Amino acid sequence: MIGRVRLLRTIRLFTGATDTSFLVITHYMRILNYLDPDVVHIMLDGRVVKSGGPELAHELEDKRYNSIRTEFGIEAKAEEKEVAAG
Repeated sequence: MIGRVRLLRTIRLFTGATDTSFLVITHYMRILNYLDPDVVHIMLDGRVVKSGGPELAHELEDKRYNSIRTEFGIEAKAEEKEVAAG
């Protein structure tokens, strides 16, 4: 965990000080809250299906991936259905 925190602090330092961009792939909203992204992309099955500002991450946090899958007509994989069913 210490390595992750150190990495996030370093990224935040550089993004505020230079014209450097970072691609951060995460499943954790708390990381996006810490980094304050300009752009958020939602990926499903290895492809970007939706892009927007930071509010898109909040929408995903509220609605979860099932709503995005429904919006784009993407069927959940069998193993995801099993996990959702419990």
